[in-house]
Amino acid sequence: AQRAIMCKRCERPRRWLHRLDKMRLPSDAINMSFSQYEADSSAQQDAIDSMLEYLRGGCQGSPQGIYLYGQPGNGKTSLLYCFAREAAYLNLKVRYVSHIEIMNKIKASWKDKTSRDPLKDWLADIDLLLIDEFAGVGGSANKSPWWLSQTVELIQEIYQQWGAGELAVIMTSNVYPKQLLNIFSDNPAVKSRLGAMFHRPIEMVGRDRRLDRVDMSAWGV
Repeated sequence: AQRAIMCKRCERPRRWLHRLDKMRLPSDAINMSFSQYEADSSAQQDAIDSMLEYLRGGCQGSPQGIYLYGQPGNGKTSLLYCFAREAAYLNLKVRYVSHIEIMNKIKASWKDKTSRDPLKDWLADIDLLLIDEFAGVGGSANKSPWWLSQTVELIQEIYQQWGAGELAVIMTSNVYPKQLLNIFSDNPAVKSRLGAMFHRPIEMVGRDRRLDRVDMSAWGV
């Protein structure tokens, strides 16, 4: 029907929920939104506001990149969930993935020759990329030569899209910026790409929000 008008009360929410479902966010992302999130520093709030302005403006202008680092439990992943929900509401295409997840997919594709290369076209038409736990949970990823080479390729794929102004990137990690650059000390190209995308890393300094939600008295805490 050429004259049909999308119902704002049912069709738009349905499409929003469909986009959220396709992201396959973990269960603890339920109800996570900026209305509940509390920034723990002015630098973090400024970064959030800048990214939201970029997303709400239809991803026009200079590409945005945020590197969030700090101790576990202080809200880095929760912030990714907030951005995922907001971007879905804005009808943007979002990809959420952990570093370990994408590396496991690469490894599986090597073992199964019939599998599709997980890095081939994985960022096509994506407006916002959310990478969680870069370098593994607590920075615990095994920094083997294979891990380094595949991560270099991963960063290059992201940088190409970001540099073309087609992708915003938010990355979280327990690894501090200097430590991250040291991992790639033998590859100046990777260091320059990370520096270009994330020219102002944001340290998360808030309390452990996970522990705030549970009773740790039985653990002697």
